[in-house]
Amino acid sequence: PPEVPKEKIVIALPADIDTLDPQGFKSIPGYYAIQNLYDQLLDYELEAYGDHWYTTEGIRGMMADEWEVSEDGKTITFHLREGLKFANGNPLTAEDVVYTFDRALKGGAYTGILLGMMTISDVATQVEAVDEQTVVFHLKEASPMMLKLLVLNVVSVLDKETLDSHATTDDPWANEWMKTNTVESGPYVLKSLTPGVGW
Repeated sequence: PPEVPKEKIVIALPADIDTLDPQGFKSIPGYYAIQNLYDQLLDYELEAYGDHWYTTEGIRGMMADEWEVSEDGKTITFHLREGLKFANGNPLTAEDVVYTFDRALKGGAYTGILLGMMTISDVATQVEAVDEQTVVFHLKEASPMMLKLLVLNVVSVLDKETLDSHATTDDPWANEWMKTNTVESGPYVLKSLTPGVGW
């Protein structure tokens, strides 16, 4: 086999990425890509066991460094970490979080089902950017699944400015552009994608 430089990790998979859109992937390679390219508001706590790390049932902040849940469980306020940026340099703000949930509900992907589980049916009145660092969710009912659903890759925060620039009359949510393009918010960036060959 060819020699692999030490700074590279090579993974062979029997399938290809179906889409690079966090709100539309259905393949295991798509999941692997999204998992490494994007971040969410929350993540699971990690616990060491020997030389390995495992997720636990606990929730920790990812893009949000703290959050408050109202006594009735229907209002959840998230405070974003300072200085968050997308890989293209655009600042990541509460408006991007609102956009992400609006696209999830109206963009035609399966993520709208998750918003139903969160009791969100109208993003305009239920997901509010109070300022650049603060986003408030106003749920119709308290949802015991809400925080766990915010850990899922399908609600990775997207760059409103970039997606708006690639939107068209026929594709107002830039779904076609997102199939083969990324605006990363996570630890890695996609250098290249050759369908059927590698990424």
